[in-house]
Amino acid sequence: MKFKLSNTWKATLPLALGLAVASSGTQALSLWGGLNAFEDDNMETQGVDLNQNGLLDMGDTIRGTITFTKQFDPFSLHDTITLGAPGEELTGIFETEVVAKIDNGDGTFNYVFGAYSGFEADYGTNAMVALFTENPGDFYTTGTDRCSSIVDCETKATDGSAWMTFGVVGDADNFWVALNVDGDDVDFSNVAASRKVGFVNYALSVLTNSTPYTILQQVSCSSGCAGDGLVDIIGSGDLLGGQGLTNGYTVRSDIDFQIRVVPTPGSLALLGLGLLGLAGARSRKKA
Repeated sequence: MKFKLSNTWKATLPLALGLAVASSGTQALSLWGGLNAFEDDNMETQGVDLNQNGLLDMGDTIRGTITFTKQFDPFSLHDTITLGAPGEELTGIFETEVVAKIDNGDGTFNYVFGAYSGFEADYGTNAMVALFTENPGDFYTTGTDRCSSIVDCETKATDGSAWMTFGVVGDADNFWVALNVDGDDVDFSNVAASRKVGFVNYALSVLTNSTPYTILQQVSCSSGCAGDGLVDIIGSGDLLGGQGLTNGYTVRSDIDFQIRVVPTPGSLALLGLGLLGLAGARSRKKA
C-alpha cells in the first residue's frame, strides 16, 4: 500500500521538522537528523612557502580561512537555505602539509596533504580543520566589512564557540588531495577569479565534537576502497584564481562538505508531538 501526502501535510511537515531542528539542544547551530550538506561562501587560501623557493613543495603548507553560509535544503535535496538563525555563522581555519607531490607531465600537479605540526599544536593531534559558530557573526569575505588581512581574517574566523575539528586519524579511508593543479607556484594572485586552477577532494574524521549530535559515518567510496569505505566528513570543490583579493590571500576555493548526524532526543520528541498535533488537526477537520 502506498501513502500519499495531502497538500496540507506537504505544507506543514517541513514546518514540524523545522521546529524539531530549531530546538535541538543548546548548541547554537542546529542540524537536520541525517545528512547535512554545507555550502561555503568563500574559502581563501595562501600557500606557505617554508623553503622560500616560490614553489609548493614537500613540507610546505596551505593555510586559510573558511565560512559556510548555506545548507542544502533536505526537502528539495538541491536548493539551498540560509545557515542557522539570522546573523549566525559557521567559520573556521585550516592548515595542511604537503606530504606527496606528483608531476602529471602536462604542466599540472597532484598533491597529497597531511596534518601539520604547527596546526596540531593549536588544535590537537591530527587536526587539519577547526570550525566555530558565533551569533552575531563578525566574519565577512565580501562587502565593506570584509576581513582586511590574514591576521584579521583568522581572528574573526576563530573567535566563536568551538564546533568541531576534522583531520586524519589512521583511518585507511582518510585523505586530502588537490588534483590537476595548474602548475606548482605558491602564488595564484594574478590568476582570474573565474579560472579553475585545480580540484580538491577530502574524506576526514571528526576529532572533537562540541555539539549535542552523534556523528554517523557515510560512504566515501563504493569500490577499490583502502578500508571499509566509511568516513565522518566528505567534501570537494574547485580551486580558483586569487586575482582581486586584497587581504593577503592568493587563492580562492569553492569547497563544500557534508556530515550525517543522529537527531537529538529532544528534537525527536518535539517532532513526534508536532506530527501528532497535525494528525489531530487533520482528524478534526474531517469530522
